[in-house]
Amino acid sequence: KKKFKKISTSLVTKSTSLTLTQTVLGLILSSPLGLIIGQIVSNFSGNTILYKTVKEEKKNFTFSKIEIKKQAKLYKKFPQFSLPSVFVNSINLNLISFIITAVASTVTLGFYSLSQRILGIPSRVIGNSFSQVYFKKASDEFSSKGSTRFVFLKTLKKLLFISLPIFLIL
Repeated sequence: KKKFKKISTSLVTKSTSLTLTQTVLGLILSSPLGLIIGQIVSNFSGNTILYKTVKEEKKNFTFSKIEIKKQAKLYKKFPQFSLPSVFVNSINLNLISFIITAVASTVTLGFYSLSQRILGIPSRVIGNSFSQVYFKKASDEFSSKGSTRFVFLKTLKKLLFISLPIFLIL
């Protein structure tokens, strides 16, 4: 059974609750406590949705070390392809923080981070939702056809359709 809707709902809930909680508590409190509470609320809210899904499926769940080893061998190349892009993306997202801290103050960095968080909500919500479904469909297509071109182009068109009006307005 495919639980993409539950996964997407969980990711959207986590992202939204994180941003809202940290923003509201950041305006109310004058300490980093809002960041910590926001992270806790985010993880709790998103994982509660996933827990309910797992609880429903628990009776059909089987655990096998042999099956885990089989799956690990089958997907052993996944980290080779995903790790470099995740690493470069992480550097891209965090390097500016070090530059701002070196050039300006931590207060400026805080305002920059807050504005990035608020402006990034729509793209995170859409991106997280699409990525979960895309990875599954791409994996299925690669297994059956040896290529992910069709799913890639279809997903690209959908994302362009959603994002192009937003960027044209900005």
